Amino acid sequence: MGADWEKNNHFYILLVIITLLAMSVSLTESVLPLIVAMVATISGWVAFIYKYFSDRPKIKGKILQVMRGTFQNPEHPSEKLTSFTLFLYLTNARKNAIHLSDYILEIDTGNGFERMKMIRGITNQTFHFEYGQGGEVQIPDFNKRLIHRQSKPIEFGLPFYGYLMFGGDFKYFKADIRRYRITCVDVFDHKHKITTEPKKFVDLFYLQEVFGIKIPKA
Repeated sequence: MGADWEKNNHFYILLVIITLLAMSVSLTESVLPLIVAMVATISGWVAFIYKYFSDRPKIKGKILQVMRGTFQNPEHPSEKLTSFTLFLYLTNARKNAIHLSDYILEIDTGNGFERMKMIRGITNQTFHFEYGQGGEVQIPDFNKRLIHRQSKPIEFGLPFYGYLMFGGDFKYFKADIRRYRITCVDVFDHKHKITTEPKKFVDLFYLQEVFGIKIPKA
């Protein structure tokens, strides 16, 4: 009887194993299409998200140079303010062109970024800036290269050059500015920030070639 019990026991064990294998195969066959569908759905969303962000314009560039000057406060003529003239290089890292609608300048003198005020309404003026080696640097036909007055979009891989002018408190005229940050706001209200340290500015001869500024002769 012991031999029969052992034989039956082996039979039952084999039957359980076969049943489990059958259940496993059945479960796999029923779940596999669901897994495939889930993977396909996730892949579709990943592709959609990737396309969304890869098509979304991304403005990159550099603040090439900043020239500081002074001007009278139009609201209080006896008060002097500091002007910041930014020479900008912009381009679009994505293939969809975009128009810019606003610009924000912030400067860091060691206590975090502080916002300056954009100066608009500049027309047909030639600006003069002191030159360290004597004389003045001139920027003729300034308004023609003002970025906010240009109607063309920022396109993929194409350089876009221009000026922007901002104003701030007179105390910034001789201040030690560590960083400049310009925020370009596009027509969809997306913000593109560019931060540059003064030590990375280009020299005036580069500006002469690209922007046509006039440097005093030695």
